[in-house]
Formats: sequence, structure tokens, C-alpha cells
Amino acid sequence: MFDFFLIALAVLAYWPSLNGDFLFADNGGDALRQTRLKDAWANKRKLVHLTYWLNVHFRDTRAYHLTNTLLHGVNAILLFYVAQ
Repeated sequence: MFDFFLIALAVLAYWPSLNGDFLFADNGGDALRQTRLKDAWANKRKLVHLTYWLNVHFRDTRAYHLTNTLLHGVNAILLFYVAQ
């Protein structure tokens, strides 16, 4: 039950960003300039750059911010269990 609370708290905290545009590092980062999947996969942080590529390829900022929000919630749960 506490897991649901942490996810809900993360979603509530980041809800205003879901309809936002790419800002600051989102728009200026090298990862978002990679237009080929091969370039994203060649990076050391493969999963991070693959998700950047997918979001830029489909031009879907909502999915980008929602993924970020859910990852924050999952990390909060992991931190809670590690800290116990």
C-alpha cells in the first residue's frame, strides 16, 4: 500500500510538467540531437539514450515526462526498501 502512496506522490509532484514542452537540458542535450537509432545505441548509457531517441523520434513530450515521473516514483520505492 505504501508503494502506491509513493507513486501517487511522485505523480502529484510532477503532474504540472506532463503537458510541458522540452526545456533546458531536454532540448539542448546531445542525446536529443541524435536522429539515428545507431547513434543512440552507440552511447555508453544505452537505455537512457534509447528512451531519448524514442521520445524525440515520436515528438511526444507527454510520454517523455510521464516516463520520467514514473521512474521517480519507482526510485522512491527502491530507496524506501533499501533504507529499511
